[in-house]
Amino acid sequence: LNPEKHLAGKAYQQHQAKIALGSGGLFGVGLGDGRQKYGYVPENHTDFILSIVGEELGLVATMGVVLAFLGIALSGTYIAAHASDRFGMMLALGITVLISLQAFINIGVVTMVLPNKGLPLPFVSYGGSSLLMMMAGVGLVLSVARHAHEPVRRTRTLNPFNPRDVPSTRVS
Repeated sequence: LNPEKHLAGKAYQQHQAKIALGSGGLFGVGLGDGRQKYGYVPENHTDFILSIVGEELGLVATMGVVLAFLGIALSGTYIAAHASDRFGMMLALGITVLISLQAFINIGVVTMVLPNKGLPLPFVSYGGSSLLMMMAGVGLVLSVARHAHEPVRRTRTLNPFNPRDVPSTRVS
């Protein structure tokens, strides 16, 4: 509850990430010129990559990352709302919430608003399995979007000149 009391212990990494974000300023210190990645932020390539982006590229790039995740959340919600069936809606909404919530938690941890959870930043953090699963999820959402306004196909077409295809008007 009080990370300021544990700056040398459990909150060390978050505190250093906060310093990295603050030292970046508006446009950053320059790509590759950040100092916090040299041992101050121990896991700078995984869970705390946003702090290095903020230090080297500044507030502009950090807000770009946040806006990109906001765009993913809004697009996924729109796709879910226009899905052709209930399963597609639930699938698209579930994957969108998964990506958005993971990004929200990671950004909260880097800015010292939330406790450290060990979640990577989707599509940005180092790690192949997380990236692979997020890309598969986006592929599923795009598939739902592709089939959103597709008409229902019949198994065979009806021929009005075939007596078997014309509905009977006779009441039994």
